[in-house]
Amino acid sequence: MDTIEATSDSLRAMDIGKVFKDNQADINSLCFSDDSTMLVTSSDDDSVNIYNILRGTREKCLFNREFGVDNIRLTHHNNAFLCSTKKGKDSLIKYWSSYDNRIIHNFRGHTDSISSICMNPVNDTFLSAGRDKRLAYWDLRLRKCCGYCEYTEGIGAGSVAYDPSGLIFALVYPVANQSSVRNVIKLFDCSQYQNGPYESWEFDCPEIKGLEFSDDGNLLLAYTIENQILLLDAMMGTQKCVVRDFVNENGKVMASFSPCSKFLVTGCERNNGLVIFDATSGQRVHELKGHPKLPTCVAWNKEYMLMASACQNLVFWVPDLNKTR
Repeated sequence: MDTIEATSDSLRAMDIGKVFKDNQADINSLCFSDDSTMLVTSSDDDSVNIYNILRGTREKCLFNREFGVDNIRLTHHNNAFLCSTKKGKDSLIKYWSSYDNRIIHNFRGHTDSISSICMNPVNDTFLSAGRDKRLAYWDLRLRKCCGYCEYTEGIGAGSVAYDPSGLIFALVYPVANQSSVRNVIKLFDCSQYQNGPYESWEFDCPEIKGLEFSDDGNLLLAYTIENQILLLDAMMGTQKCVVRDFVNENGKVMASFSPCSKFLVTGCERNNGLVIFDATSGQRVHELKGHPKLPTCVAWNKEYMLMASACQNLVFWVPDLNKTR
């Protein structure tokens, strides 16, 4: 697979490379492997699908009919992943081997549904947050929870994200503000998270649904349940720009940085499209069309010029080389 630099021109040349119609319900999360050769998806039809990026094929399909699957994240081993459950009385995180379709371990500790899972980019620790207003810090090697941080003043689910170094993580959650909602973002040092956050910021904006650090560590993307994405300075918390030129009336779409940190992409209810924006100016670069339903999940491959998006279908987007010449 060719490696092409992400520029405004190459992004305007993006087109559908392959469409997979393997699911009977919407895909609720997806994740590329560390080496960029695999992609894993979880769906509301209780399935996990694993794709080979280099071959452009589906390699495996697994099911968890009893508990459902959500918030899927590959570990640092391509044959193992984490996912949260959607059904049943227990809110579990399943550590799952795709090699032999075996649950290695069930992580227990949340008392309500899990809203976010994030794998540390450099080691075998991971974070989760849930509607129980609790952030949990886990270790795959110890197979246990190492500690909790409560956000009892929150009024909804939280979301977590590691920075690229794996030394810092961010937590966001909504709190009541008279007749409106404001959002609290807290930054933690991974080695001293028990001491609480070293930085805390508040934003009066629609409820923030998720966070993502840029790969250069300079920016923090906060996507909301409305037509608003905040781009923040990851060190100071100052607002760099706000992206609004898309439609998210149902609050379902997420957003993601390009690996070069220069662009971001989000789903858009207008024409069931995807919109790419410049991460510096917030200006629209291009709109992609081809999904039959709203694409709520998006992710960029860090090694190849490839983007994945999902509604019920999974779509791989690649540059049309004829358009780049």
